Amino acid sequence: GVVPPLVFGIPSGAVFFGVKDFAKARLRDNGAPKYQATLLSVLVAQFPYWLIRNPSEVLKTRAQSGEGDVGFWNANRTALQQEEGAADLFRGYGENIAAAYPADALKFGIYEAITTAGLLGPDRKQVPPLEAAVAGAVATALSQAITTPLDVVRNRAMLSKGQGGARSKAGPLGPAEFASSYFGALSTIARDEGIGALWVGLSPRIGKAVLSGAIQFGSYEISKGKMSEAFASQNRKRE
Repeated sequence: GVVPPLVFGIPSGAVFFGVKDFAKARLRDNGAPKYQATLLSVLVAQFPYWLIRNPSEVLKTRAQSGEGDVGFWNANRTALQQEEGAADLFRGYGENIAAAYPADALKFGIYEAITTAGLLGPDRKQVPPLEAAVAGAVATALSQAITTPLDVVRNRAMLSKGQGGARSKAGPLGPAEFASSYFGALSTIARDEGIGALWVGLSPRIGKAVLSGAIQFGSYEISKGKMSEAFASQNRKRE
């Protein structure tokens, strides 16, 4: 399951941060408070991000669970040959957004709180990479831990073949129907399997979050700093 995230991760990540930062800048320009702008921009970025990323999550989850053929291209071909065709690669799209948005909103909110509330120094436009890595690791670990039950539902939705789960009904669901289905799945798991079933995978999820959060935010601040320097240099040359 390592190939799908590599193939789809770069473009989806680029789209996410590009859309998020652009939307946040526009919201701030229009007078939105900082944290409100962060929450709204993260929400807007979820939709194009998961449109690109969803197929890789379906294939990765099935590969790691032992479903289908082994290997990325075999799994991809199998998914396309199934009754639902290419649409099967977008199974769990709504669940991915429903699980990812709260996690990302918490992650970026906590990160900004740590880096701008004086915990690592005064409010700065550019956070040093090492501090960003530490703050990112803490923020990501906390957000991923809190939203583990949502991740349990989304993983089951991607593995489902239309027999039970949060998306057992064919066709798109409206917002109210989707919310009922999603949270209905949460209550069903808790009732039938116990509350503990909603927290399966918590330890590896936190472990992954610490590493990925440190890498994501550290590299993000490095990239942002380098790009700012490049744009500033171009502007000086024009002057």
